[in-house]
Amino acid sequence: MKSCINIEDLEMSIKPNRSSSFDIYPEELLEPIEIMLLALPKISKLREHDIRKKVKPTEFLDRLRISFWMEYQKAFKDNRRMKLNKIYASICTKSYFKNNVVTDRYKLLWLITQPHSYNLEMRRIANNSLFEISQKLDESIRNKASKVDHTSIDEILKIVEWVHIHTQS
Repeated sequence: MKSCINIEDLEMSIKPNRSSSFDIYPEELLEPIEIMLLALPKISKLREHDIRKKVKPTEFLDRLRISFWMEYQKAFKDNRRMKLNKIYASICTKSYFKNNVVTDRYKLLWLITQPHSYNLEMRRIANNSLFEISQKLDESIRNKASKVDHTSIDEILKIVEWVHIHTQS
């Protein structure tokens, strides 16, 4: 009688699973994440929207989260652990990150919660930025008497043309 179990399949199933987040997360975050998961037992039922309401993330925290997931994707692609310094580099110091983000369960939860869609998140940030820019531009093209200031419009058009030329690729 032939065996129904393929030995190669069995060997594959007992090898370490590199897709496991814990195999990719930086060593320094493993214990804080485990503590957070124990402290927040109903965490698996929380959706990104629910976590956002609880955390009320700032722009700073959103930047860390995006940086976290960019490093996650690089580490996954390169089959390595994430590098902690790549997460907070150019955003904050290591001590600030450890003392203010890693020690706060909900901030840490927000950090490790994968954005629903990375591309959608980038669009959201771009749209928010464009909205803010349009508000500032609208304010700057009107003088105190609410009349359109044509000199400001000409300057804005020059800037837009320069950006357009330099972003073509």
